[in-house]
Amino acid sequence: MPTRLYKSGFGTTDTPGDIVCLRADLSTSGSYFTFNNGGVVYQVPTLSSLYITHLIYSVATTTGDFFRLLYGTNAIQNTTTAVAGEVIRTSFFTGDSAAKITAIDIFVPIPGANYPAVFRTGSGGNMQITAFGIVV
Repeated sequence: MPTRLYKSGFGTTDTPGDIVCLRADLSTSGSYFTFNNGGVVYQVPTLSSLYITHLIYSVATTTGDFFRLLYGTNAIQNTTTAVAGEVIRTSFFTGDSAAKITAIDIFVPIPGANYPAVFRTGSGGNMQITAFGIVV
């Protein structure tokens, strides 16, 4: 049985939901990547919503990168082809420290039947992003 909770990061719901841990490993600037859960492309269940409430990210070199959290109607894996129906939720600058791990609390809703994804720009080498959220 999945873990049920009311709170993840600073996000709180009035209904218990399932916690999810999503991962994206991006190696190419200008690429899109749909988040994975346990190595499988993650799609928000129909008639549910995903609320991303916490991010952990790092980049391999000191040049600094930008990335955008978004969602779309199809899955894309580390390619320059955009996700269909792209909706950008928020953007981040990774800073200029190599291998620096950054953790932040956020609140990003993703509607059901969509694929949460990330778009990355910059030349900072490999980037890893882990997102935690609640599905309700």
